[in-house]
Amino acid sequence: MAKLFSTRLLSTLCKVITESGLTQQSALQRYGIHTAAVLEAKHRYTDENIDLNKDTLKPQRLFKSGGRDPETGRVVYKRVGGGHKQSLRLVRFDYNVPEKKTDVGYERVIHVRKDPCRTAHIAITASGNRKRYTLASDSTKTGDLIKTFADIPDLPVSPEAGNQYPVGSLPVGTIIHNIERWPKEGGRVARAAGASGMITRKLEDNSVVISMPSKKEMRVDQYAMATVGRVSNPGHQDVIIGKAGRNRWKGIRPSSGLKQKKSGYHGKKINKPKAIKSYVKIQAPTSTDFKQNHD
Repeated sequence: MAKLFSTRLLSTLCKVITESGLTQQSALQRYGIHTAAVLEAKHRYTDENIDLNKDTLKPQRLFKSGGRDPETGRVVYKRVGGGHKQSLRLVRFDYNVPEKKTDVGYERVIHVRKDPCRTAHIAITASGNRKRYTLASDSTKTGDLIKTFADIPDLPVSPEAGNQYPVGSLPVGTIIHNIERWPKEGGRVARAAGASGMITRKLEDNSVVISMPSKKEMRVDQYAMATVGRVSNPGHQDVIIGKAGRNRWKGIRPSSGLKQKKSGYHGKKINKPKAIKSYVKIQAPTSTDFKQNHD
């Protein structure tokens, strides 16, 4: 069923690209696949010219798709439809890193609030004349001062929850979230409610290995930024829905009986650990380097 759905969705995308003469990037942008999860999740909303890089506290209007393709009007996902009206808060996941490594960036937390379009809470932070929405950590409170460091000292620092550091400056065993895959890209990993990763080891090539709760490991550059602590609202997964109508308020339609949970009579398959996913660019050795090492 899932394979059939993905095949139809891919064919629809290709058809739209060829018929309308759009490039691959513009088609993906219109479908919201490049954006935050609120726009890409199962075609729940359509991306109606929303500039995600704009610094504004004004909620952006969201247009519901009803699970239909924005071009053909056909139903591509049957579990989407209805629900309360929502507005999108433009949350910025990039870091206010100072230009000089010896300097420290500061942001004051003005208010912490819920976001109807995401599981984690968000915070309104101010720095100079700039105000923006940022991801709130579990320990973030109104009036807190968030510090952003850019330097990597010889000895690991003593991290404080809520502050932002390069992963290379943190000691092994530190809990972090909103992790950058590449430096200056902005946080992309561990952004949901209660999510986090842990620094497990540091390698000799100036890279850091981070393990996730799913037992996956990722290797990033030492200058990739991260926030110390867990994401806010860790009890989100423990909330009891209570009735089917509450899911309808969220815009989730009931699934068919084919997707009901099966029994565990046949046991569980034990898979081998997955390989480390590396985000560090490694230059391939040249022929001269090979000769020098083997002479």
